[in-house]
Amino acid sequence: MIVFTLAGEHDASVLQDGIANALSAYQVGVNNLIDVTQVGTGNWAELWQDGAMNAAIVGQTGEYNRLLLEQFGDRNLANVTQSGAGNDATLFQAGVNNRAVLEQYGNQLRASVWQFGNGNSTHVVQQ
Repeated sequence: MIVFTLAGEHDASVLQDGIANALSAYQVGVNNLIDVTQVGTGNWAELWQDGAMNAAIVGQTGEYNRLLLEQFGDRNLANVTQSGAGNDATLFQAGVNNRAVLEQYGNQLRASVWQFGNGNSTHVVQQ
């Protein structure tokens, strides 16, 4: 599935349930929201937001799910929760005053958070 929203103030909500689902979402502008829920095994989500005050909320439940979330601009929020075994999340934020929240529950988890700019904050939990 591919989702594009251009300009600003767009909301996108995606629910995928099953095995090996794939999602690519691209948002440009300000005040965009992407809300993604993937349930199952081997799912993949790639999310890209460019602008300010955008939010990405992602929940992946199951095994061997993958996430790549990239945000460019200021005052963006990434809020990711993964539960299960073998999940992998990479968050990248470039700008100022961005916030990344990554919570992973299970085993064989992998997390990478990259932030470039001033005033950014990160919260990571692995249990």
